[in-house]
Amino acid sequence: MITAILILIVNPFALQWQPTLFTYPSFTVTVTHYSSSRAETDDSPAIGACGHVGPGTVALSRDLFKMYDCGTRVRVGGAPYVVRDTMHGRWRLRADVWMPSRRAALRAGRRTDVMEVTR
Repeated sequence: MITAILILIVNPFALQWQPTLFTYPSFTVTVTHYSSSRAETDDSPAIGACGHVGPGTVALSRDLFKMYDCGTRVRVGGAPYVVRDTMHGRWRLRADVWMPSRRAALRAGRRTDVMEVTR
């Protein structure tokens, strides 16, 4: 799945508008869920790599976080999120969605879905 944005560029020789297609990347990722409990985090459970975590937060695996760091806007499974945290270095191509409780995170489970970068 690719999101496309149409950009119009002026051709000074033809004096006409020429459309240019710019696409943001998309990835197939494993989507998991986490909550801010002390059992799942360190001594500061509500603080992620980029500040406070909460609704609308997603943590990316470090391979993705190197390319799309703090504040990047993404869509995971069609829902909008902001990158505010990172995951342990052992994970690859993962998006970890923040949930309000451990129970909700366990119920949401794990799935494979598309993550689109929307900036």
